[in-house]
Amino acid sequence: MDPHALTVIEFPVFLDELASLAQTSLGAARLRALQPIHDIDSIVARRRPYQDTMRLYSAGNTPPGLAFDDVSDILRQLAPLGAAVGGDELVRCRGLLDACADAKSFLLSEICRELPTLHAWGQELQDAPDVRQALHRALDNEGLVLDSASALLADLRRRGRSLERRLQETLDNMTRQTELEGVVRDKYVTVRNGRFVIPVRREQRGSLPGVVHDHSNSGQTIFVEPSATLPMGNELADARLRERDEILRILHELSARIRVLIPALRGNTEVLSELDVALAVGRWAARDSCQIPRFGTRLKLVSGRHPLLEKQLRSEGRGGQLVPLNLALDKGTRVLVVTGSNTGGKTVVLKTVGLLTVAAQCGLPVPVGDGTELELFEELFADIGDEQSLAASLSTFSGHLNQIGRILGGAGKGRCLVLLDELGAGTDPLEGGALACAV
Repeated sequence: MDPHALTVIEFPVFLDELASLAQTSLGAARLRALQPIHDIDSIVARRRPYQDTMRLYSAGNTPPGLAFDDVSDILRQLAPLGAAVGGDELVRCRGLLDACADAKSFLLSEICRELPTLHAWGQELQDAPDVRQALHRALDNEGLVLDSASALLADLRRRGRSLERRLQETLDNMTRQTELEGVVRDKYVTVRNGRFVIPVRREQRGSLPGVVHDHSNSGQTIFVEPSATLPMGNELADARLRERDEILRILHELSARIRVLIPALRGNTEVLSELDVALAVGRWAARDSCQIPRFGTRLKLVSGRHPLLEKQLRSEGRGGQLVPLNLALDKGTRVLVVTGSNTGGKTVVLKTVGLLTVAAQCGLPVPVGDGTELELFEELFADIGDEQSLAASLSTFSGHLNQIGRILGGAGKGRCLVLLDELGAGTDPLEGGALACAV
């Protein structure tokens, strides 16, 4: 349908409102990308998950949250054989598997037994419990590798902690020895370049044999690892290197297990994103008392409400002031002229008809009452609002003429819904009226 018409009836704004109800960026992006279709079979297929979630919410059920990230970039990194990613990326993959497990459990429960699309999605999800448990055992929420990841890692870390304590105690005792009085700058132990050292006055360098690892900004203090603790420091460095190697091995092993699941994770992402869309639509339908309208051979709106106007009035505490629209065109009627005073709601009528029609052709429920019937349109054209264009040096009247020309040029292509607001405005009333009749 004509992008200009979709914009002037505020369809993108409406999709933004729907997207705000999504729980994930992927779901929100899919909602913003919705486009109307005019094939009834496709519309019916698109409606099915929405009908399920509407029944779900109307029964007072609350589905689990969908807290997962888009991991497609991580899966691309992992695709080559032997590739590995860090713990934080693996935690994001774990989050996807956790969301799958929660969603699968809910979708296969008795609650969703009679909701065919949701139940089928539950059967598609693969939560890989063994891999998920391995990831939980190995990584904390920040992606750091836990001691429980392997027995060797736990042993190496125990050894490292023990060596650190012994080094700390040994060097603490050295700083308090009377023979080093005046040699040690301060009585504390610190770490430089991964080695435990003590601060020594530069002029006393020869008084304490050892390796210099750093110096202060002023240069007056050097940080020395005494020769007496070098073997213990080397032992600690070796333990830390072995710990690093074991962490890398664990990350490679976990990455390999995720690599095997790449097709499943991509499929899971697809299902969960569609589930997020359906749940957002279901929440909106429950909140705004929406229904799935039927399509027929006439346009009949019963208690139709403009969703954006309803939201605005509700946010201002004036929800009760909304006047629903009841409008019916007899079969075969091609033109309806709406007249009335300024600020009487004529433009709202046009936008309501356009927006509800387009939303319904996206397969969405819409805020209408029982008995509503909509027609299927292949095209939508609209001339609503001020069409003035400074960039094109067009006046308001010329802008309207330009847009009407586009509409007349395209309105012969299939069945069209055309919305014209203040037709013939912006010029002499008699000339504008004649132009409107001609159009």
